[in-house]
Amino acid sequence: MTISTEGGEITLTWSDPGGEVDKINIYRSDEPGVDVSGEPHDTVDVGVETYLDAVGEGRQFYYRLTASGELPDSDPSDEVDGTTTLPAPTDLTVDDFGDDFVSLSWTDNSADEDGYRVDLREDDEGDWGEAAVLESGTESATVEDLLNGQLYGVRVVAFTADVEEVDE
Repeated sequence: MTISTEGGEITLTWSDPGGEVDKINIYRSDEPGVDVSGEPHDTVDVGVETYLDAVGEGRQFYYRLTASGELPDSDPSDEVDGTTTLPAPTDLTVDDFGDDFVSLSWTDNSADEDGYRVDLREDDEGDWGEAAVLESGTESATVEDLLNGQLYGVRVVAFTADVEEVDE
């Protein structure tokens, strides 16, 4: 089985197992170690060798397949995992600033982010620190309590439970 991703979709591709097979069982989990003892996520008829799973942007899933028919289910396939792309925010702009604040805006390029995070670092180097966590769909923020005269680096991070993408 092979796996590919595009946008918010994961595509599984496999070869026809042949034999007394009626169905291909598709098992999916959001963690490694896909359990194939319960109900499958989905099934397809034998002869179909591709499965498209529209999971959304910035999501990671793990998959295993079994074949079923006249005989007991086959041994499960090797596990594969796929992560869909999460588009990063773009066009980060400083809209206003004062002695102790900066107002920022950016372009939201994702339909599926869980939220945004604004990170700062002093002197535009060193470790990033979290300045604000914002809801999905947000395209602006004001960061306060900054030190007057201090140079800062700033970035905006789109995130899901599985992925982060940064506009630096």
